[in-house]
Amino acid sequence: MELNSSSGFTPPLVSVIVVNWNGADDLPACLDSVRAQIYEPLELLVVDNGSTDGSVNFLRRQEDLILVENRDNRGFAAANNQGIARCGGAWVLLLNTDARLAAECVEKLMRRVLEESMIGSASPKIYRADGRTLDSTGLCLHKRRFSPADRGEGQPDQGQFDAADREEIFGPTGAVALYRREALAEASLEAEVFDEDFFAYYEDVDLAWRLRLFGWESVFVPEAIAWHDRKGPSNRPGWLQRRAYANRYFCYLKNERAGALAPYILPALFYELGRSLRLVLKQPHMLGAYYHLLRRLPTMLRKRRWIQARCRVSLKDLQRFD
Repeated sequence: MELNSSSGFTPPLVSVIVVNWNGADDLPACLDSVRAQIYEPLELLVVDNGSTDGSVNFLRRQEDLILVENRDNRGFAAANNQGIARCGGAWVLLLNTDARLAAECVEKLMRRVLEESMIGSASPKIYRADGRTLDSTGLCLHKRRFSPADRGEGQPDQGQFDAADREEIFGPTGAVALYRREALAEASLEAEVFDEDFFAYYEDVDLAWRLRLFGWESVFVPEAIAWHDRKGPSNRPGWLQRRAYANRYFCYLKNERAGALAPYILPALFYELGRSLRLVLKQPHMLGAYYHLLRRLPTMLRKRRWIQARCRVSLKDLQRFD
């Protein structure tokens, strides 16, 4: 598909949303990579979550972006929801501050997603900072371990995910993710695109699952390139590590179809029991994750009922992502 006005087709606006929390060291390269995109039209919006490292002063001096300032850290999920509500694009690209885009990334993503009306999201090929090691080629669930992960994470790129039959993915990682605005609107739960109860971590898995249940497809576009200097929850405060641990369970609790649970629930529980015991012995503070899980359980069950009542796909449709 030709993405220029001379072809008689007007490309849709893509809104790039960056959530910042003390990202002063990463912001210049991140924002410059957006400015270098050959795709037009683009708008750039940054939501600052109460940064204290001077980055908000840097952002105030940038005249080519929309800045939303929060007094405190509202979390990755809530801040992205703010950006989505504020932006004007028919397509939304989420971009971490510690990620960068190749100049043709957005153009190549858009060229693919506009080919089919039911593509709701897409992922580029995301490398680690070294440009050789894969960071993500899309999400996978690893149901028997209750352990969502990024496909190909940590592997050297040898083209193993570039074949046409590897294109369809479960969904994109939130570090660099393109979404159709229409799909996000349909999947919004209690007026939230991302579940704000998650605060941060695994909210991208939760959204990807919801989009899949509602019939939207997701694709991996290997010719679109990005880089991500990953910072996982292990580097975060204890309270956030506990939230992230509970969020893993919430993904399955909210979204898994009842009939799909039976084949893997027993091995998953045995694996998770051993994993949890090892974790708590090494990090006793992680016991608090189970308190958080139990405290939020009624809320998550209510959300599950809403999601399952609106599911439009069969068990067979999702079995290929088990």
